[in-house]
Amino acid sequence: MGGRRRPVPWWPQAADVPLRALDGRVLTQLSARSRAWTESLAPRADTGHGGLVLTGEQGGRRLRELRANGFSAPILLDRGAYERAGARYDSPFEYGDGLHRVPLAAQLDAQRESGATVALTPTLFLDGGDIGSLVSVLSSTARLDRDDTVCLLPLHVGWLRSPHYAALRQSLGDIRIPTALTFGADRDPFASVEAARRLRELVEDHPGLCLLRTDLAGFDALTRGAGFTAMGATSGHRHAWIPYTAPTRRMGRRPPHVFLPELLGWKSGGTLARVFAGTAAPQCSCPTCDGRRIDRFTGLSEKLAREAATHALFHRNALLDQFHYVEPAYRADWWRIVCHDAVAGYRRWSSRWRSTSEFSPAPSALRFWATSSP
Repeated sequence: MGGRRRPVPWWPQAADVPLRALDGRVLTQLSARSRAWTESLAPRADTGHGGLVLTGEQGGRRLRELRANGFSAPILLDRGAYERAGARYDSPFEYGDGLHRVPLAAQLDAQRESGATVALTPTLFLDGGDIGSLVSVLSSTARLDRDDTVCLLPLHVGWLRSPHYAALRQSLGDIRIPTALTFGADRDPFASVEAARRLRELVEDHPGLCLLRTDLAGFDALTRGAGFTAMGATSGHRHAWIPYTAPTRRMGRRPPHVFLPELLGWKSGGTLARVFAGTAAPQCSCPTCDGRRIDRFTGLSEKLAREAATHALFHRNALLDQFHYVEPAYRADWWRIVCHDAVAGYRRWSSRWRSTSEFSPAPSALRFWATSSP
């Protein structure tokens, strides 16, 4: 169990299976609570390689609104059950609203009937090392024998560390069904080289494995054989949250995080305002920014947060277009070069703005992606 095994493909091959509509896509994951948010992001997500993951109990309503307005790209519904409670071996899913029990199959049927491209299981949070609940989720989903369902595994980031990592690899290999992972942490779960490397190994060992609620780790996964990924529109949707984390640590109004394409990363609007105070800050030519400075995202308004999200989505789509332009056999090389250029970007920015340590060193995961072998 300690060595590398032959890759196990279990992404469906039949062209008429609903899951095939998601091949190679990078969806945008966001809260379904606000209609203004879905309306702002939908035009940039409705592309040949895009789509949406609507998180929360209002997802069905937002999905119907989007379809009525002509949105044609894939849409998935993620109830976010893992944000509310942890899984148990005998109860690994959320069964309704607490008042009325709704069987798992009926919940999946309801998602499909509402117009979701495929259904996502309403899985509760899987704490590190809870092998019993992990196997229960996988086996329960496998018994349904559906070709329109993805088994969602919301995992504590501790699953990427020993000794739990070996058990996760083994379980994914033993029960081969379409599966999407999302990792819970109180900060970036892929900040360490170990986590970035082991996520890559999981995808290489299980081609077709998917990644939801993530950041640029989704691109690394795609270049290694992932079926599809979903990147968060906001920092709160670029990883899952541990349900027993104190609410005060998860909430609170702050300036939005701003995507910096030259660095392949995000910095908070407040940080950028401080770094570039009294200097000529870089400008952005995306349609949202229209030549304005990138240190303008300092307010707390929802409008400004949506602008930061559409700005990031524009640049992400440009990266996604490059990904699909490159032949599949060369995508890992392409990604390594892109990341290498971003690491060099950190050095340039650090040299130009010597008074700050915000741009030195480059993030560990980015340096791993830039230097690891294809």
